[in-house]
Amino acid sequence: MDVMSTVDRSLNPLDDGFLPAQKWFIDRISSHINGFTLDCGCGRGLWSKQLREKGINVIGLDSSLRRLKLSKSEGNCENLVHGSFAWLPFRTDSFDSIILIEVIEHLPRNSQNSTLSEINRVLRVDGTFVMTTPNKYIYLLLTKAGLFAHNPEHVGELTYRQARSLFTRYFDIVDFCGKASGMNHGGVLDHLLPTIFCWDLLFVGKNTRRNR
Repeated sequence: MDVMSTVDRSLNPLDDGFLPAQKWFIDRISSHINGFTLDCGCGRGLWSKQLREKGINVIGLDSSLRRLKLSKSEGNCENLVHGSFAWLPFRTDSFDSIILIEVIEHLPRNSQNSTLSEINRVLRVDGTFVMTTPNKYIYLLLTKAGLFAHNPEHVGELTYRQARSLFTRYFDIVDFCGKASGMNHGGVLDHLLPTIFCWDLLFVGKNTRRNR
């Protein structure tokens, strides 16, 4: 589906599409991705661009037309779809890989299950799913300390236990790590601090269809 080329200039380029500064975080996510890939909640297409530069065939989906327009204007993603997370407009078993990067916390808690259920449906058996999300309590402490500005669009932030429980209802975890620092190539804290104390969580899973 094509989107209009007119860009809503009222959209702040920095108010969506969290793209980690750490090269190691980008590389770790990208190392799990292959084949036909869905960037679910692509925003302005920053992650789609990263994957495209690695030769991966990507479709970007978002519920916001203005973000899709910005993605197209910046040339971040060629294939864009406007759609709902609760009902993904794709056939069952459409994708080899799906990423949901800093998106789940923007969804109300009562719609998070339906979103992951839909991702499970459109992801092929043995396909790879990658999800990142802020670690609620650690993130809250850092926002109160002034290290991050609170994002008013975060309506469903998850604790480590909540995020893990949600993820494992639909996928088997094959990789898990956290982000503790803000340095380009990963700081000492990223390697030494237990993941449950990191401010951002990364889950990588396989679709075994055991919940279908």
